[in-house]
Order: sequence, then C-alpha cells, then structure tokens
Amino acid sequence: MPALRTRSGGRASRRAQRAAPNVAMLPGLKNTLPWCEIMDESQVERIDTASMDILENVGVVFRDDIALADWKSAGAKVDGETVYLDRGLVRALIATIPSVSLTTPAIRARTSVWVGATVYSCQ
Repeated sequence: MPALRTRSGGRASRRAQRAAPNVAMLPGLKNTLPWCEIMDESQVERIDTASMDILENVGVVFRDDIALADWKSAGAKVDGETVYLDRGLVRALIATIPSVSLTTPAIRARTSVWVGATVYSCQ
C-alpha cells in the first residue's frame, strides 16, 4: 500500500522559504582590490597628456548638428562630424566650470556623503 502524501505547505510556506534564503551554499567572496591608490604627479600628467592628444589628434564624433555648431562657435576645429579640441580650448572651458559642493542624503544622516568643492587647476 503506497504511503499517503501530505501537504507540504501552501503559499505561506513558499513565501517563508523565499524570505529566508540559504546563503550557506554561496561561496565566500573576498575583495582583494585596494580601496584607492593615489596617483603621483607623473601619472596624472601622463593621463592628461594622453587625453589631450586624443582630443587634438583623434577627435570626437558628434552626430548632432546643434552640438557641431556649438563646438564651432566655441572655437573648436570641426571637420564633418569630427570635432578636434585644442588643449587651450579644453583648459579654458574647464576653467569656466563652477565649483559645487553637495551632500547626497541617506536615510541615516551619519551615512550621507559629502562631495566637496575641491578646485582642480589646469596648467
């Protein structure tokens, strides 16, 4: 005679299983990356030089006529859809960016993040 099957639970049982997942089966992940490595002046200079070389020699493609007109009126060299930005122009435009400080609020005030108004100068 076969054994009688009993109900294993209904919706409440399934909901309880989903609410309490079994994390023991997940592998332990360890972050081995450092939080932050500060770059020295020569590394920052290399990034700046490489990015300016790209803007001057490779250019940036814009497929919007209004953006192309804006770049042309700002003094950039526009060739078709490609905009070539001079170092001086880029640095002049960066100098016009206002410094801003803001706080991104969190539920708990102690975990809010403040982003300061540090001014980075371009030489």
